[in-house]
Amino acid sequence: MPVLENSPADVVRWLLVQLGAGSDPAANQPWPVHAAGEPSTPDEVITVYDTAWQDDGRGMPTGEKYYHYGLQVRVRAADHPTCWNKTSEVLTVMNEVVYANLVDIPATAQYGAGEQYHVDCIAKSTALVLGKNVPTTKLNVCVINGVVSLRPLTPTPTPTPPPLVLDCEVCPAGAPQQWQVTISGATGEAAVLNGTWTLTHTTGCEWRQSDASAGPFPALWLHWIGVGTSFGLYLFTSAGHSLFFDNAGWACTSPNTMFYNTGASEPSGTWPSTLTVIPAGGA
Repeated sequence: MPVLENSPADVVRWLLVQLGAGSDPAANQPWPVHAAGEPSTPDEVITVYDTAWQDDGRGMPTGEKYYHYGLQVRVRAADHPTCWNKTSEVLTVMNEVVYANLVDIPATAQYGAGEQYHVDCIAKSTALVLGKNVPTTKLNVCVINGVVSLRPLTPTPTPTPPPLVLDCEVCPAGAPQQWQVTISGATGEAAVLNGTWTLTHTTGCEWRQSDASAGPFPALWLHWIGVGTSFGLYLFTSAGHSLFFDNAGWACTSPNTMFYNTGASEPSGTWPSTLTVIPAGGA
């Protein structure tokens, strides 16, 4: 059985607010909806209470216990027609509108702010007129009894990016652990460069996909060329053939366009005139 940060009455309270059957008490609007305790004012108020749970048995594979949570919705008003009409409205919402609803507990909530629940349905809902609340307020009271099926939703954790590289002097605020470049349209001997390549930080302002001196090939080498914020990207198709692209204004944590400059013993074929290098992690 899942652990609930909010009681079922509190979840249903916010569901009724979400569906327009009542209002958030913090908004000072008609028909505020409370949970677990009825305030003395205003006269017209809705309060949701937790009641006995309905035992739905136990799952054989896991042993998990299943329940429908019991609830009572109490509607109070100054006169009987107002009390009955509001009760009928809330009953219709519970019986005919509630179906696989997502409920967000708002920031104004005293408990469980930010939690989210999935309400499958509210069932077995019946209304009962209790009459006047005597001898105290003499206000009219109606109640709705029922059971609700709901479960908390587990938020998707935000992935933690890998730590930034901090030993590149051109990027004192940090740079990603990896850069990525996609090459397409190369022909001839240069066709081996086609594909998506990931270059991993080695030291300082250098990132490599493979060691150009030993292979395997192709081998890509991204590095600071020692002038300003200029970076160069070597694309080695073999031990003796390479292409060189550069960028004179390197952005440390965002995509960079690199322009073909020259090559040492260029391979045969054709290749793109520009390449885009993007962060692949840590930025």
